[in-house]
This record gives sequence, structure tokens and C-alpha cells, in this order.
Amino acid sequence: FRHGGRWGSWMPLGEEGAQAPRQWSSSLVAAGDAEAYQIRGIPGWAESPRVIAINVTDGPLVTVADRRRGSADALAACVSRAEWGADESKRFVDGVESWPTEFFGAQSLVVHHTVTPNDDTFTGAERVRAIYEQHAVGNDWGDIAYHYLIDESGLVYEGRWSGTESVPCGAGGDGSDFAHNAANEVVTGGHTAYHNQGNVGVAVLGNFASPQEYPEVPGWVQVDPRPAAVAAVTEVLAELAMRHRLDPVGAVDYANPVCLLPEGEQPSWCAIQDTTKTVNAISGHRDWRATACPGASLYALLGSIRADVACVIAGCPVITIDQDPFIVEGNTTGGYTGPLSGVSATDPDGEYVVLANNAPPVVPVGNTTVAWTATD
Repeated sequence: FRHGGRWGSWMPLGEEGAQAPRQWSSSLVAAGDAEAYQIRGIPGWAESPRVIAINVTDGPLVTVADRRRGSADALAACVSRAEWGADESKRFVDGVESWPTEFFGAQSLVVHHTVTPNDDTFTGAERVRAIYEQHAVGNDWGDIAYHYLIDESGLVYEGRWSGTESVPCGAGGDGSDFAHNAANEVVTGGHTAYHNQGNVGVAVLGNFASPQEYPEVPGWVQVDPRPAAVAAVTEVLAELAMRHRLDPVGAVDYANPVCLLPEGEQPSWCAIQDTTKTVNAISGHRDWRATACPGASLYALLGSIRADVACVIAGCPVITIDQDPFIVEGNTTGGYTGPLSGVSATDPDGEYVVLANNAPPVVPVGNTTVAWTATD
């Protein structure tokens, strides 16, 4: 990138993760208000390479909806397409919808990461708009590949267009109309090639790859998703699992429904691609294709997320981390012996909850991991 007439150092292009047949796309690279850019190293097999520059900060503003906030709206945990500023015209080419909506019953839930910056300088809405531009216009996918996107603070953004405008969360909407039609079927996304129909894509904003998975960035430091983001993932997956009667700790035999149509009505790729898969009902993108997505850190959490989803469905107590990390000052030589706080627990059935932890009698100087248990 060139800033103030000077070219900066070369920056690597990382794989985005949501790919299409015979297509490779990079993750978004922050230009920082650059005045020009160059690209090198395009592989020889790329027959028609192209690049898109996306302005999400000071381009012309288009009002797509008013968000009227009341006293309770500040607590809304979801953001509709209108609220994050989706320009619906980008779904059309020459007045024709480039990827018309189609709907199928949900068979499985797939977790992704977006391979975008951690501790992002963009707001969540700006980042979602950038992903929308990249997927819909740059990649010719007609829209955002994912059904739901979740930022580090736990806000849940509406992804792919569901055929009708959803109720804004700031006007009483709860996100239940995201990605679904009136028959409770799921709109087909573009997040898991050859297995998109009946597959729900939930993407966490950020990059949770390990150094081994992200070798193009020397010195890459692996990070974990924020607790608020993990809690939101759990909430979304629990709602979807209950809604579509999926066992969150079980497996499913996925079969692409369009490939079960009578011969002659199936897409041509059904004959040359494996369109069935036995996977966990809640899986990671890498369980379907050869990709690092959703990154080592997030993928390692899927086991506990499945258990937490099952617990939410069963009405287990919910533990909330109010302060992470929680810092205490020593009140005795070499450590701390007072009470610990920063954690609370509630029970969805209103039952009495006992909250306990395994902290040692003297918490030593330094970092100590404490496990909390809630029992109703």
C-alpha cells in the first residue's frame, strides 16, 4: 500500500476460508486509507484474477433504514441487515438477483471464522459490510456466504438475505426471522461448497488459526475467541438446534437435497462431487472441506460448545463471566485469600443455584485459572 507517496512493505494474502469450486479468495486486508496498492505473486493457474477495493469508512452514505432506539433497545444482542447497512442492490446484476433464494429444512450447523483482524479497528457493522461487498460483488456469490455473523462483543448480525426484510432488533426484533422463511426452512448460503443446501453457517469475526495453519504470517500469535463471542455462538446454536430438532452432541447423515431429485433435475455437479457427509450436528468448516477454518482455537472449543448447547436446551444453570480476567491484589504474603467475584449464575427454570469454584486457599502471585461450577 502507498501512503503519502511512500510504498510500505509487502503484506501476505491469507486464505479466506469460504471458497467456491475452482476459486480462491483472500481474506480482507486493511489498507488504512491507502492512496494506491499493488499485488504480486498471483499463481499461474489463476486465469482471471481480480482485486476489489472496499471503502467502509468515508464513502457516500445511503440510508437504508432508521433504527429507532428505546430504553431497552441498547441491550439488543442482534443486528438486522437494515441496521448494519446492507445495500440490497448489491445482490442484483443488471436488475436480476444473482443468487435467487431457495429454502430447505436444516440438517446441520457449521461454525466458521471470517479470517479478519482480531481486535478489529472496524466496527462490527463496518466489517460485515466489507464481507458483504467481498462475497456478493467480488466473489460473485450473490450475498454474504454465512447466515449469522458474531463479533467479539457477542452481537449477532443477520447474514444472508432470507427473502423478506427482517424486523429490526432495535424495533422489537429478536433475530428469529434471520435466515428463515415462514415455513421455518433455511435459505441456502454459500459457506460450504456442495453442502450448502440445508446447512446453517455461523461465522465468528476474527482469525483463530494457529501458526501452523497461518504460515504466510511469520510470528503469527494464536488467539482465542472472546468469551462474549463464544457465549453468543452457544446461544445461536442452541436456538437453532431446538428449532430444527437437532441433537447438539449427536451426529447427522447429511445429504444434499438437490442431489436427491430425480435424474435430470439435479445440478451437474451432483454426479462428480461427494454431496453426502456424516458429521457432528454442530461441526467446523474443516469437517467438510480441506481448510483451516474455523481456526485451531475455535475448533478446539466445539466440544465444550456442544455440551453447553445441550445444557441450555436441558435447562442447566448458566454461568456468566462478568470480569475476564478478574484481578485481585494480594492480602497475605505471596498471594490472596479473600473472596473471588466476577462470575454469576442463573437458572432458566428459576431454581436455586449454588455457585462454587476450585480456587486454592491462597491464590498465588501470577495467573491462575479457576473453574466455576453451578448446581441447581
